[in-house]
Amino acid sequence: MKFIRVRGTEKRIKVGKIICLGQNYPKHAKEMGSRAPSLPHFFLKPTTSLLPDGGTVLLPRLSRCVHHEIELYFVIGKKGKNILKEEADEHILGYGIFFDITARDIQREGKKTGRPFGLSKCFDTFAPVSEITLAEEVGGWRGAQDLKIILKTNFNVK
Repeated sequence: MKFIRVRGTEKRIKVGKIICLGQNYPKHAKEMGSRAPSLPHFFLKPTTSLLPDGGTVLLPRLSRCVHHEIELYFVIGKKGKNILKEEADEHILGYGIFFDITARDIQREGKKTGRPFGLSKCFDTFAPVSEITLAEEVGGWRGAQDLKIILKTNFNVK
Protein backbone atom coordinates (compact mmCIF):
# COMPACT_ATOMS: atom_id res chain seq x y z
CA MET A 1 0.00 0.00 0.00
CA LYS A 2 1.36 3.44 -0.97
CA PHE A 3 1.15 6.62 1.10
CA ILE A 4 2.05 10.28 0.60
CA ARG A 5 3.06 12.40 3.57
CA VAL A 6 1.31 15.68 4.38
CA ARG A 7 3.93 18.44 4.49
CA GLY A 8 4.92 19.57 7.97
CA THR A 9 3.13 16.71 9.74
CA GLU A 10 3.48 13.00 10.46
CA LYS A 11 0.14 12.39 8.71
CA ARG A 12 0.18 10.12 5.65
CA ILE A 13 -2.57 9.75 3.06
CA LYS A 14 -3.24 6.35 1.50
CA VAL A 15 -3.26 6.42 -2.31
CA GLY A 16 -6.22 4.59 -3.82
CA LYS A 17 -5.70 5.34 -7.50
CA ILE A 18 -3.80 7.77 -9.66
CA ILE A 19 -6.02 9.39 -12.30
CA CYS A 20 -4.25 11.53 -14.90
CA LEU A 21 -5.48 13.92 -17.55
CA GLY A 22 -3.67 13.76 -20.88
CA GLN A 23 -3.26 16.05 -23.86
CA ASN A 24 -5.03 18.90 -22.10
CA TYR A 25 -2.51 21.51 -23.30
CA PRO A 26 -2.94 22.34 -27.00
CA LYS A 27 0.76 23.26 -27.35
CA HIS A 28 1.89 19.91 -25.91
CA ALA A 29 -0.64 17.95 -27.98
CA LYS A 30 0.71 19.65 -31.11
CA GLU A 31 4.28 18.85 -30.03
CA MET A 32 3.24 15.18 -29.77
CA GLY A 33 1.72 15.22 -33.28
CA SER A 34 -1.95 15.35 -32.28
CA ARG A 35 -4.66 17.80 -31.24
CA ALA A 36 -6.00 18.49 -27.78
CA PRO A 37 -9.16 16.35 -27.48
CA SER A 38 -12.56 18.01 -27.23
CA LEU A 39 -13.36 15.81 -24.23
CA PRO A 40 -10.93 15.08 -21.39
CA HIS A 41 -8.55 12.18 -22.02
CA PHE A 42 -8.04 10.30 -18.75
CA PHE A 43 -5.57 7.53 -18.04
CA LEU A 44 -4.52 5.68 -14.91
CA LYS A 45 -1.14 4.99 -13.38
CA PRO A 46 -0.82 2.04 -10.99
CA THR A 47 0.16 2.79 -7.40
CA THR A 48 3.34 0.77 -8.05
CA SER A 49 4.47 3.69 -10.21
CA LEU A 50 4.19 6.07 -7.24
CA LEU A 51 7.53 7.35 -6.00
CA PRO A 52 7.32 9.47 -2.83
CA ASP A 53 9.48 12.58 -2.43
CA GLY A 54 13.18 11.88 -2.71
CA GLY A 55 13.15 8.54 -4.51
CA THR A 56 15.07 7.51 -7.62
CA VAL A 57 13.35 6.98 -10.98
CA LEU A 58 14.28 3.63 -12.51
CA LEU A 59 14.56 3.64 -16.30
CA PRO A 60 13.10 0.55 -17.99
CA ARG A 61 15.29 -1.57 -20.25
CA LEU A 62 12.43 -1.71 -22.78
CA SER A 63 12.75 1.99 -23.60
CA ARG A 64 15.41 4.26 -25.05
CA CYS A 65 13.37 7.49 -24.92
CA VAL A 66 11.98 8.55 -21.53
CA HIS A 67 10.39 12.01 -21.09
CA HIS A 68 9.03 13.80 -18.05
CA GLU A 69 6.39 16.47 -17.55
CA ILE A 70 5.83 18.44 -14.38
CA GLU A 71 2.24 18.73 -13.16
CA LEU A 72 0.22 20.02 -10.23
CA TYR A 73 -1.64 17.14 -8.57
CA PHE A 74 -4.50 17.29 -6.15
CA VAL A 75 -5.73 14.84 -3.56
CA ILE A 76 -9.43 14.13 -3.20
CA GLY A 77 -10.19 14.06 0.52
CA LYS A 78 -13.99 13.77 0.48
CA LYS A 79 -16.10 11.27 -1.46
CA GLY A 80 -18.50 12.53 -4.09
CA LYS A 81 -20.03 11.93 -7.49
CA ASN A 82 -21.20 14.31 -10.19
CA ILE A 83 -19.72 17.19 -8.21
CA LEU A 84 -20.63 20.68 -9.39
CA LYS A 85 -17.72 22.93 -10.32
CA GLU A 86 -18.73 25.37 -7.59
CA GLU A 87 -18.46 22.59 -4.96
CA ALA A 88 -15.17 21.05 -6.13
CA ASP A 89 -13.05 22.93 -3.58
CA GLU A 90 -14.88 21.15 -0.75
CA HIS A 91 -13.50 17.81 -1.98
CA ILE A 92 -9.84 18.75 -2.43
CA LEU A 93 -7.64 17.91 0.54
CA GLY A 94 -4.40 19.28 -0.87
CA TYR A 95 -1.93 19.74 -3.71
CA GLY A 96 1.54 18.67 -4.70
CA ILE A 97 4.02 18.35 -7.55
CA PHE A 98 3.75 15.31 -9.81
CA PHE A 99 6.07 14.11 -12.55
CA ASP A 100 4.32 12.29 -15.36
CA ILE A 101 7.07 10.11 -16.78
CA THR A 102 6.53 8.45 -20.14
CA ALA A 103 8.50 6.00 -22.27
CA ARG A 104 7.84 7.93 -25.49
CA ASP A 105 9.12 5.21 -27.85
CA ILE A 106 6.68 2.70 -26.33
CA GLN A 107 3.90 5.31 -26.43
CA ARG A 108 4.55 6.06 -30.14
CA GLU A 109 4.51 2.34 -30.99
CA GLY A 110 1.21 1.90 -29.16
CA LYS A 111 -0.37 4.83 -30.98
CA LYS A 112 0.97 3.62 -34.35
CA THR A 113 -0.41 0.09 -33.91
CA GLY A 114 -3.70 1.19 -32.33
CA ARG A 115 -2.87 -0.52 -29.04
CA PRO A 116 -3.31 1.16 -25.68
CA PHE A 117 -0.19 3.06 -24.70
CA GLY A 118 -0.70 2.66 -20.94
CA LEU A 119 2.47 0.58 -20.62
CA SER A 120 4.49 3.67 -21.56
CA LYS A 121 3.32 5.43 -18.39
CA CYS A 122 3.02 2.69 -15.79
CA PHE A 123 6.53 1.47 -15.03
CA ASP A 124 7.52 1.34 -11.38
CA THR A 125 8.72 4.78 -10.18
CA PHE A 126 7.09 6.60 -13.16
CA ALA A 127 4.98 8.81 -10.86
CA PRO A 128 7.28 10.76 -8.52
CA VAL A 129 5.35 13.06 -6.18
CA SER A 130 6.08 15.69 -3.57
CA GLU A 131 4.49 15.80 -0.16
CA ILE A 132 0.92 17.10 0.00
CA THR A 133 0.38 20.77 0.85
CA LEU A 134 -3.03 21.23 2.46
CA ALA A 135 -5.54 23.17 0.35
CA GLU A 136 -6.06 25.86 2.97
CA GLU A 137 -2.33 26.66 2.87
CA VAL A 138 -2.55 27.72 -0.78
CA GLY A 139 -6.02 29.29 -0.69
CA GLY A 140 -7.93 26.40 -2.26
CA TRP A 141 -8.29 25.92 -6.00
CA ARG A 142 -8.19 29.65 -6.73
CA GLY A 143 -4.86 29.94 -4.93
CA ALA A 144 -3.51 26.78 -6.54
CA GLN A 145 -4.15 28.23 -10.00
CA ASP A 146 -1.75 31.07 -9.17
CA LEU A 147 1.10 28.78 -8.10
CA LYS A 148 4.22 28.74 -10.24
CA ILE A 149 5.81 25.35 -10.80
CA ILE A 150 9.47 25.35 -11.73
CA LEU A 151 11.45 22.30 -12.78
CA LYS A 152 15.22 22.08 -12.64
CA THR A 153 16.83 18.82 -13.63
CA ASN A 154 20.12 17.23 -12.75
CA PHE A 155 20.13 13.85 -14.46
CA ASN A 156 22.62 11.19 -13.51
CA VAL A 157 21.93 8.32 -15.87
CA LYS A 158 23.78 5.14 -14.95
